[in-house]
Amino acid sequence: MGRRRGGLAALVLWALLCLGAAAPALNDDPAGDMKAVYCLSRPHRAELIDAAVVLKAGARDTATGAEALKTRDKVYATPELWREGDSAAFDRVCSALVATVPQLTAPGGSSPLADMAAVVLPLLLGAALTIAGQRADAALARRAQDRDEARGAAARFQRAARDYVDAWVDDETAPSAQASEAALDLLAAVARLGGGGARRTAAARVTAALPVPYDLNVIHDGEPGHERRRTLGAGELARLAGIVHATEVLIRTRAFPLIRAADPAPPGGGAAGGPATAPGTGGGAA
Repeated sequence: MGRRRGGLAALVLWALLCLGAAAPALNDDPAGDMKAVYCLSRPHRAELIDAAVVLKAGARDTATGAEALKTRDKVYATPELWREGDSAAFDRVCSALVATVPQLTAPGGSSPLADMAAVVLPLLLGAALTIAGQRADAALARRAQDRDEARGAAARFQRAARDYVDAWVDDETAPSAQASEAALDLLAAVARLGGGGARRTAAARVTAALPVPYDLNVIHDGEPGHERRRTLGAGELARLAGIVHATEVLIRTRAFPLIRAADPAPPGGGAAGGPATAPGTGGGAA
């Protein structure tokens, strides 16, 4: 749409330039032509002769004709002949006659730039608004896609990490690759949602709560026994819920909100976070 309007604006601009170049040859004095049309029209011909008499440009010559005017040098049978024979005197009298009619205004010299601007500027403004609207729509669509991807990445991470936690509680050698990959995907999705102001703060809370790689033996500094793993596993499930909650808060956060929207309720009715007893966990989710 923007390209079409831009092409139309260029075409109109070219046409105006062509018309502007040809205009002087077609009409050298539009104001003078307008006055002549007025003064030589049937209702005003007698008024023109009367004005000539008042301004001492000539006298009536009824012997020659009803519209005849006798000047110092010549007798003109009609106003048209007077205009041809003594255009300066005709213009002076005609201008005075036109000036007595308030509602009649002679057009000023037409400005090619003004005429061009009157046509081109609305087209350019329309094209600019169209482009701005398209960019705004694209930004909104991209933002919505980023939110959906972040929400999906958080859900996938929670599922993969929960499966890993359950397996790790029973076997400390359980593989963590799938959970770690899901954590990296979530980290990338959070980075795309980051920005300025409150959104940056919300993104920082997610990344601070998200261990990458997600390897529980590394997070908990060794390979604890089975009973200890059961206790730590319960804390990890709470951490996962907190990370998902923090991601949802980020998704709903405006960079510079005029009115602060209510955050979604954290899981379990309170602030979620990682287990405080685990070293190197990176803290809880906000």
